[in-house]
Amino acid sequence: MNGTIRDRSKERFLATYEQTFETIFNYVWRRVGTRSDAEDLTATVYLKAWRAWPKFREHKGTALPWLYRIAGNEMSSYFRKHQNLKFEELTDHEDPVATTDLERRTEWRQFRPVLGQAMASLKTLDQDLLALRFFEGLSFREIAQITGKREGSVIMRVQRALARLQETLTKKGYDHERFEGCFDESGERIHTQSPIQGSAACAPPR
Repeated sequence: MNGTIRDRSKERFLATYEQTFETIFNYVWRRVGTRSDAEDLTATVYLKAWRAWPKFREHKGTALPWLYRIAGNEMSSYFRKHQNLKFEELTDHEDPVATTDLERRTEWRQFRPVLGQAMASLKTLDQDLLALRFFEGLSFREIAQITGKREGSVIMRVQRALARLQETLTKKGYDHERFEGCFDESGERIHTQSPIQGSAACAPPR
């Protein structure tokens, strides 16, 4: 009997792994920037998830916010160990713009380091909130579940962080509307391809 329960639990975990792996891996890769580190961190995320799986199943929660939370904790540890890294340096992605338009690709290559510098000026939590909202396309309710904060607090903090980011970009000569595909407050997922397919997170609107 116990063996059957363990087998079913393992099957549920493997199904969750297959359904969520690409999403969690992409999230980690976008934040840490290097594939090798993202692979190591994602492996740790799922190892810890497996160890905590029985307790999680008892609460019958939704797996993805729970996995995002574990991933967030692992990345916090990662950044504490790599304090000299800057946001704009954290990328080994080749070309994030999913278009054959040479002008737009060139425009994005010029904008990408500016966005990185602007993001780096924000507090780590604000970077995480913007990443979850605009890179991952999550709702405020989902972000509240992941971060353990109230939804109203998340909304307010995201709006303030976005305003600071827009102010920084404006000072650098970039108006927000020109790149509104990255920060569409409608909540739609930004125009992006998976890093697994060779793309980075944030691309200008088509």
